Amino acid sequence: MNPERSILLQARRGLSFRATVLLLLGVALLAALVFFVEEPRRDELIQLRDAGFAILQVGGLLLLLLFAGGLLVWLSQPVGLAFENATGEPEFDGAFVAQAVAGELQQIVSVHAAGSPQARREATTATFVSLQPAVLSRREIMAAAVRAPLAPSGRADAVAAIGTVDIAGTSLPLGSMLMAVKQLWPLPKAGVVITGRLCRNEGSLLLSVHLRRPRRAGKSFVARGSDLTEVVTAAAVRIAYELSPGYRGVSRPGFDGLTRAMEHYQEFHQTQSPEEFAAAVSAVGRIPVADDRNTYIRGLLYNLGISCLGGGDLMLAEKLLTRAHCAVATDASVCTALGMVYFEQHRFAEAKETFLLATSLRPAIARTRALKAEWDIAAWNGLGNTYVELADYTGAIQAYQRAIDLQRKVATPHTGLGNAYLQQHRWAAAEREYRVAIALDPRAAHPWHGLGNLQTRRGRFGEALDHHRTALRLDAGFAEAWNGLGEAYAALGRFDEAIAAHEKALTLRKDEPYTLASLGETYLKQGDLHRAREVLERALDEDPSASYVWRGLGFLLLRTQEPREAARAFDQAVRRNPRDAAAWDGRAEAARALDDGSGVELESLQVAADENPEEPWAWNRLGDAYFRAGAYADSRDAHGEALWLDPANSYAYDGMGKAYLALGDLDSAREAHEEALAINPEDAYAPHGIANVLMAAGDFGGAAAQNRAALRIDGGALFARNGLGDACERMRDYDEAAGHYRRVVETAGEDVAAAAYAHDGLARIALAQRRPADALTAVRAARDLQPRQVYPLVTLGDVHLGQRACEEAVEAYRQALVADPKLVAAGDGLGRAYVWRGNYATAEETYRQAIESCGDDWRLLTGAADVLLRGAIAERRDDAYEEIVKRYDAVLQQEPVLAVAARIRLAAIAAVRGDRDTAVVQADAVVRDFAVCWARRPYPDHDLLEIRALALLLSGDAAGALKQISEARAGLLAGGQLDAVRAGVYELLTEERVPGFQEFAAVVREQQAGREPSDVHASD
Repeated sequence: MNPERSILLQARRGLSFRATVLLLLGVALLAALVFFVEEPRRDELIQLRDAGFAILQVGGLLLLLLFAGGLLVWLSQPVGLAFENATGEPEFDGAFVAQAVAGELQQIVSVHAAGSPQARREATTATFVSLQPAVLSRREIMAAAVRAPLAPSGRADAVAAIGTVDIAGTSLPLGSMLMAVKQLWPLPKAGVVITGRLCRNEGSLLLSVHLRRPRRAGKSFVARGSDLTEVVTAAAVRIAYELSPGYRGVSRPGFDGLTRAMEHYQEFHQTQSPEEFAAAVSAVGRIPVADDRNTYIRGLLYNLGISCLGGGDLMLAEKLLTRAHCAVATDASVCTALGMVYFEQHRFAEAKETFLLATSLRPAIARTRALKAEWDIAAWNGLGNTYVELADYTGAIQAYQRAIDLQRKVATPHTGLGNAYLQQHRWAAAEREYRVAIALDPRAAHPWHGLGNLQTRRGRFGEALDHHRTALRLDAGFAEAWNGLGEAYAALGRFDEAIAAHEKALTLRKDEPYTLASLGETYLKQGDLHRAREVLERALDEDPSASYVWRGLGFLLLRTQEPREAARAFDQAVRRNPRDAAAWDGRAEAARALDDGSGVELESLQVAADENPEEPWAWNRLGDAYFRAGAYADSRDAHGEALWLDPANSYAYDGMGKAYLALGDLDSAREAHEEALAINPEDAYAPHGIANVLMAAGDFGGAAAQNRAALRIDGGALFARNGLGDACERMRDYDEAAGHYRRVVETAGEDVAAAAYAHDGLARIALAQRRPADALTAVRAARDLQPRQVYPLVTLGDVHLGQRACEEAVEAYRQALVADPKLVAAGDGLGRAYVWRGNYATAEETYRQAIESCGDDWRLLTGAADVLLRGAIAERRDDAYEEIVKRYDAVLQQEPVLAVAARIRLAAIAAVRGDRDTAVVQADAVVRDFAVCWARRPYPDHDLLEIRALALLLSGDAAGALKQISEARAGLLAGGQLDAVRAGVYELLTEERVPGFQEFAAVVREQQAGREPSDVHASD
């Protein structure tokens, strides 16, 4: 029953009861006073009492009549629903129209009932029946807003069937009398009366409807349409609106639009029909914005917006959710959903502000208990995701931690926290959070995807594939997991499978910029630069603000030898995301390629570290840059910062190992690489780093073993294969060394740095095998691939110097020193070139500058002393020997074993000065240390052999010396004949001072006379 009608009836009944009671009390009081008053006044009271009794009798009769009339109305008066057919067309029968209107009303009731939680609860205790035309009961079953009656109870039919009744001996047709009274009853009828008239006007159907409710003014309206269905629908909606007190604040067009939208939306949920969803959205669009504050309209806007968000229609989702948010700006649920839309649109600044607002609000839209836990933390989790995209990992961790504090049994924030740690390269912490998320929700796919990304970062690509596949078993439509699968395949070189996985991800999330960027990087690794550019530009069209797309484009441009354009792309990337350490590193690499000397490389990486002070990777990149710049102590410290942030960072340990090696601290270098390998057994660089330490220590066999271990970890590690080639070359296993270098050249693909190093190794082998033309061809190939690298210039200088091309050698060494003034091999080579040209003053100045730049390296000190010795011999200044001896002694104090050239010079000087004992001691030391020197190769083989031959001569073994000098001179390059220091020593010695020297010198002169230099320019 209508609540207002019920209250009114109770008030009337209360007044009637009180009036009757007061009247009875008054009469009773008068009757009592009759016995207590004096006789003269008693008659007056009796008259009043009799009048009261008369009034009571009349009132009683009236009450009986009213009761009887009310009983008749209650028993027999129906609510009317009747329509007249005035069209003259029999198919529009009035009863049929009434049935159609009743059915449409019932449909509206069910639509609104399904959209209201309260109505759904009520519906569980009520029974809906088909609404019949013509007669409606006053009993009502209501949705939250739309009220609709049930079918009649049959009381009117029962009254009509009473028949005749005998009263006081007279037979009366009571049923007929009651029905007649019903027709003639003069009081207003109870309940709702709906009448109407259907007619035609100018080709359209018109349904005039009159709606009358008890004690209210009636309302009339006209529904117009081209057919009966349209007319009935319009009339039913208007009737439902008039009978729906819960929608009094909503306009009639708003109620109409809401009804139609809810109908289509409910049908969409059952059928998943896109047409029904589009119709629902269209109907919502017809609702006036002024009605959006209504709870049901706002709830429908929210639900439609969420559906659009899930379906990827972000523009429509934003439009719908913005309407809901503008209606009630304090609703946390709507605000959070709108933040999700901004996040998916990559509008991260707006997403951040929206999520921050949502965290301070409470949800106004009701949630089920099952969803409450997720939605309590949705805003905080969304805020954490946004901070990750903005590279504010500290803020992300704080947001996720807040979500965990609110709901400790929900897995989602733990997954987000793992993502934040992953971006910081805090791998152990990331794995811990992913495992917690899996334990909380074993059916969640996202933490498995996170583990896959983690293992990809660690280089454990097989495990990464397993984790991504697990994620896809849990959710086959998880686009990000398909993309992660593609990235792992690409890292393994399985490019066809990688591309197929990326394409699958794009079918699930069309034109997703991150997936497009990953696909572009896969094409880049495959060497398909054209398709890589095509896909990256497509990603850029989708999201011009995505820094990772600009970054990928920058690396592509570096591969296509467009460093200036690459620098511009990296500038775009860092402008959009100043905390993108990889983009800063790319900018630094572009600066290296441009080689403009502006310091942009270090500046870029310093900015990256400053912008990401808690990001280990930024410090690692900076450490690498310092290493390339020769600032080895700074490199060690930068990697130390990364290690402080992430003690399990194997890359940082490897970086520190390289820095320690460059600083000469071999023990610390080896310890650092061993720590890296202990942390990450899949780190192929760690054993390679140990191999480099062993190479520096002269343990070439151990270095070869470590490089083989690195290749067992990663068979495609070209740095390890080049390292193995170096070790074999130093052990004089030239065939195996050449095999490794050639394999690198064949498999390097776009890794031009590895290929260039391999070509340089082949040049060194050719030079050692006295094939200068091949050496020159190989070193030029290295320079073509890496024109700005220094090491091919040193090898080129050695090739030219070995062929008497001193001018070309000087130019090569000079270029190397311009690029790296601290390069010992270049300084020593330039000094030797000037000596061989006989330009001793320039040679002396060259060594002075090299020692000033590089420090007191024993090789440079030896070269500087050799220049002084040659000058003293040429000028026959015996008084200069004291100073020269001091110079050579300083060399031996620094390197007592490998500096055999300094020791043999001291032995020759002692012999010339008549100090036979000292000469023999020094010569014996050379012979004693020869095995170590031969293994560690501080000088070319022919030089070592000639030094040993001279040592044998000075120690008294003339026969052995003759044999050894023949072997040494057989391997001497043409340029070796111009060695002024060697020739000077021979000029210093005589048969008198050194028995057997005359025959020894004759062999040298004979071999010099019979050798012609190789024509290395033939291949120019």
